[in-house]
This record gives sequence, structure tokens and C-alpha cells, in this order.
Amino acid sequence: MQFLATYWFWLGAGLLLLTLEALLPGVFLIWLGLAALATGAVALFIPMGVVSSLVLFAVLGLASILIGRRVQSGQKTEVTDAPFLNDRGGAMIGKVYALESAIVGGAGSVRIGDSVWRVAGTDGAAGTLVKITGIDGSTLLVEAA
Repeated sequence: MQFLATYWFWLGAGLLLLTLEALLPGVFLIWLGLAALATGAVALFIPMGVVSSLVLFAVLGLASILIGRRVQSGQKTEVTDAPFLNDRGGAMIGKVYALESAIVGGAGSVRIGDSVWRVAGTDGAAGTLVKITGIDGSTLLVEAA
């Protein structure tokens, strides 16, 4: 059990955790790996026992995780030139299209490009212009334009 207090154990554990971070998804082991490396660096210069090295690792691990969470939460999302790339329905909101089939009982359809979309709104005849006001699942919500 005394091997837990040696600097080479903590340096090896830190390198192992950093390697696992590179192989596994997520960003969590990097903070524990850095704490283990820091514990190893301290153990290199200050001899300590098993309990004190474990306590030091726990404190450094908690501190690095808290710092890591703060760093990650401060990251801004990247602004893109295609904000609706994965949200086709959202890209259609505010646009006007002609009804392909009449809205009867609150349901009809519009042709957008080469696709026919289901719409929901007030009843209207085929060919009537409607404005898309929202989306509910795969159904476009419309009102008379």
C-alpha cells in the first residue's frame, strides 16, 4: 500500500488517465489525470504517506473538476453561416407557400421544393397562400397569408 505515496505511481496514474481521456468520449478524466500529475509532482519534492497523498489527490481532483466545469461552461457556441442546417422546419418559419391540397378539418399539405409537408391550420382551398408560423413535430403550423 506504500506504493500509493510514491511520485512515480501518481505520475503513471496521471498519464494513464490522460491516455484514457484520449480514447474515451467525454471530458472528465483529463481533470483527474491533471490532479494525479500534480500529486506526483508534489510527492517528488515532499515525501508523504499514503493517506496524505490520497487526501492531496482528492483535494486537487475536486479543485481541477470545479475549474474544468467553469472553463467549459464559459465556452461560447460557434456562430455558423447555416443556422438551420439540421432544422429544416425552423428554416421555413415565416415563409409563404401555396397549399398543395386543401386544409380540411385542420389538416392539409404544401409542396416545398421536391417534398410535400403536412400542415395544420384553419380550413382553406388548394392553391391558397399560407404563411408558416411554427412547427409541431413534422407538421407545419400555418395561417392565411
